[in-house]
Amino acid sequence: MKLYLPLLLLSAAVLLSGCAGSNQFPRPPSNVSFNAPAQLPDAYVDVAYSYSFCQPPLTSASQLCDKDATNPVGGHPPYHFQLDSGVGFQPFGLSLNQNGLLAGAPTIEGSRTFRVCAVDLDASQACQTVAIDVKQAPGGVSVEIIGEGRVYSSPTRDIDCPPKCSGTLSDEFPFLNARAADGWFFSDWEGAPGCFTDSCPLTPKDLREPLNIKAIFEYVGE
Repeated sequence: MKLYLPLLLLSAAVLLSGCAGSNQFPRPPSNVSFNAPAQLPDAYVDVAYSYSFCQPPLTSASQLCDKDATNPVGGHPPYHFQLDSGVGFQPFGLSLNQNGLLAGAPTIEGSRTFRVCAVDLDASQACQTVAIDVKQAPGGVSVEIIGEGRVYSSPTRDIDCPPKCSGTLSDEFPFLNARAADGWFFSDWEGAPGCFTDSCPLTPKDLREPLNIKAIFEYVGE
């Protein structure tokens, strides 16, 4: 047994020496550094939006966030981006592409908070929590119906409520038109300047600020 012990020790030393010189051991975890503003630029309902978490900014979902990026940095690029689970999500209508481009046209007004992670090829990641406000665009109109009826804009049907009860009016001199359901009649507008009939004319001056308008219908009965 004493004769074999030195041979066993020598074999083990050779084996360890060979493994140390090979690439079979995994690389140590990489370190990714990623920064993002706590508050993203405002977005507007039904208006195209784009923000690149990869810097310099990317403009297309087909581009890579690669080794030339100045944010994120470190680790082993290229990087991809994903939402951190359990920490909110982006506004409806916006999508976070894998290259970090947040793009689309939001559909609902409001504020969102969510967490974005930059991930390298070794699955090392860095995450940042961001917030974004979605507002009605200048010229935007939001309609609420009280009672039973519908409201649509003309000449272009940017509003056709229900179901499309908010949007940006594309015509220079649009009308909002109220049509009562059977057994109801149109009564009044609230929040619509200078409107007294079921066809409400709006001017460019009216549309300088977002409008929140109520169309009121009253029940007649059978």
